[in-house]
Amino acid sequence: MLKLSRLALLFLAMAACASAQAQVYKWKDANGVIHYDDKAPEGGKAKEVHLREASPAGAAPAAVPGKDSKDGKDSGKQTLREKEIELRTRRIEREQADAKKAQERAARESECKKAAADLADKRRIPVLYDLNDKGERIYKSDMEREAWLAEQQKEYDQHCK
Repeated sequence: MLKLSRLALLFLAMAACASAQAQVYKWKDANGVIHYDDKAPEGGKAKEVHLREASPAGAAPAAVPGKDSKDGKDSGKQTLREKEIELRTRRIEREQADAKKAQERAARESECKKAAADLADKRRIPVLYDLNDKGERIYKSDMEREAWLAEQQKEYDQHCK
């Protein structure tokens, strides 16, 4: 009994495949409307339509990168997987470049804050002096102080602009 049911199932599967390969006909009626059917109309003015088989998504054969399957010449075609890999690679490179820029920007901001704090501290110093070999203070003139502050301002401008 089991063999008979398997045989019947096989016969049904073959019948289903045969119906899937059935012909399709195309014709225009008297009103100019196009019709498609698996049976030709009685007038006999139908054309047989050959349908291409649809393949499931992703079932297409993968192309060899850069090679045409007919003559081996470079076709320039990329498979979907190659395109995806290329896009991911570009995205990763862009993210790395953005991260590097962000690090550089953070370092510049840190240097700028430090330079601003240094400049503010140095502007608060009312009198400048140096120490000689004996440890005595040698006071600088106002012009020397202004030149020193201008140099500090230049350093600030370098980091903050």
